[in-house]
Amino acid sequence: MPLKPTKNIWFNNELVPWESAQIHVLSYALHYGSAVFEGIRAYSTNDGSKIFRLNEHIRRLFNSAKIYRMNIAYSETEIIEACSLPDGAVLQDGDCNDLDTNIYPGAIEYCDQQDNDCDGDTDEEDAVDQSTWFIDSDEDGYGDANNTTIACNMPVGATTNNEDCNDSNDDIYPGATETCNGSDDNCDGDIDEATATDATIWYADTDNDGYGDSGNTQNACNMPSGYIS
Repeated sequence: MPLKPTKNIWFNNELVPWESAQIHVLSYALHYGSAVFEGIRAYSTNDGSKIFRLNEHIRRLFNSAKIYRMNIAYSETEIIEACSLPDGAVLQDGDCNDLDTNIYPGAIEYCDQQDNDCDGDTDEEDAVDQSTWFIDSDEDGYGDANNTTIACNMPVGATTNNEDCNDSNDDIYPGATETCNGSDDNCDGDIDEATATDATIWYADTDNDGYGDSGNTQNACNMPSGYIS
C-alpha cells in the first residue's frame, strides 16, 4: 500500500521536503542489502495520535543495527523523544488563532468580526447569529416587512425596522405628514383622516337649507354627510 506523502521527512539527519528524500539506485545500502529499518505504526485515539509500542520498536531498531555493526548517530532516548508528541502540541495544523479555544478550522462561525472557522473570511453568510434586515427600496429610513435579507452587518439599502407600508414611495412612512391624497401617508392604518394637514373644515347643515353652522364644524378630507363647505 503506497504511503501518503507528508510535507517533510527526516532524511540524512535533517528534515527535508518529501520529494527531496531520494536514494540512488547504486547506494551501498540497496546494492548490498546493508540496511536496517523498523516499521512503526501510529493510531488515532480519543486522546490524539498514539504510536504503538514506540520504545520496543526503537529497541529492536538498535538491535538490528548492532548485528550489522552500524552506529546510529542518536541514542534510543533521543529517537524516542523525537517521535513523541511534546506536551501542548498536536499533529494537526491550521489554527488561525491559537490563543482562542473557540477559533479553529470547522468551528461555528459567529458575527463577531473574527474568522471563527479559519476559512479566511469573517462574519460570512454561514454565521449562526446573523440578523434579519429589511430592504428600504425608497430610502426613507423604513424597511419592508416582506422584503428581508440575512447578514451579520447591515447591507447597503437595508434598515433595522419593518414599518414602511409603501416601500416604493419615500413620502410614505411612519410619522410622515398625512395629507388628503387617498394614501396612508403615516402608515397608521387610516387613509385621509381628520388630522390631515390639508383637511377641509366642513359646517353642519342640520336643516338642509344649504347654509352651515359656523359653531358646528368637522375637519375631514371628504365632505361628511350633513355637512357643507
